[in-house]
Amino acid sequence: AVQWYRKAAEQGHAAGQNNLGWMYQEGRGVPKDDRLAVQWYRKAVEQGDAGGQVNLGVMYAEGRGVPKDDQLAVQWFRKAAEQGLAAGQNNLGWMYQEGRGVPRDDQLAVEWLRKAAEQEDASGQDNLGWMYAEGRGVPKDDRLAVQWFRKAAEQGHASGQINLYWRYPEVWFAERLKTEAEQGDAEAQIRVGNSYRFGISGFPQDYEKAAYWLRLAAEQGNVEARDDLGSLYTELGLKHLSGEGVAQDDEMAVYWFGLAAEQGDDTFARVARNFLSSRGTEDVSPRENTPNPAPNREGKRTGAGM
Repeated sequence: AVQWYRKAAEQGHAAGQNNLGWMYQEGRGVPKDDRLAVQWYRKAVEQGDAGGQVNLGVMYAEGRGVPKDDQLAVQWFRKAAEQGLAAGQNNLGWMYQEGRGVPRDDQLAVEWLRKAAEQEDASGQDNLGWMYAEGRGVPKDDRLAVQWFRKAAEQGHASGQINLYWRYPEVWFAERLKTEAEQGDAEAQIRVGNSYRFGISGFPQDYEKAAYWLRLAAEQGNVEARDDLGSLYTELGLKHLSGEGVAQDDEMAVYWFGLAAEQGDDTFARVARNFLSSRGTEDVSPRENTPNPAPNREGKRTGAGM
């Protein structure tokens, strides 16, 4: 790679000059040499290359191959940011966030970090998440902080993963558990199902999703899942019978008790039979045109400074 970058650089191609500078900066294919890296970055920025501007800014920010100078770092980051380069936008936002080379300005930091984050820059997403978590430049918002940390983390960004884990461990645990459940692990499916049922461990309460995950585990022959599913169906039947948290609806109560009886547990079947007997019927099957609230499958979400 160095050979071809050098040929392009010596022919005056800005991208080749920037890439050759980066190889010297990282010591890839050549001995590491910060001064030569800066030399090639300067050639690239003289042609307005945004990548070279970011890299030269980093050298000034870190004092590598040049005296450390935050103001010059900001100058080069700004040039790249104004050309729309996400890395430049992130780095400029970070300088405003930290007050390096410019007065600290959280609102300007958020403005530039958002531009980077919206271009899928993982560092920008992580830094924007941090601003939401801290309430700097924006109202504190844990939901949006998690959203941006997650985006960074899904790109493999280490800081985004760490921030999601340490700041929001319940969310991190829920997502790991959900991944195991999606891979077919029956125990994980039971835990996800019951977490949805009771609204715990980072899962919102959602009876339909609870039934979905418990049913998946039950279909694998898991007895615990079958019992939990029957218990859930009975609970839903009782809620509809009494009107607790839902509209009172005898027809839906019959429907849920019927599903409970189908799980094969005598306790649940007895509850269903006793209730149905009081209505003068022994029919425990779901009634025609009564929709099954549990979906056939659950849609998957798409997707965590310098």
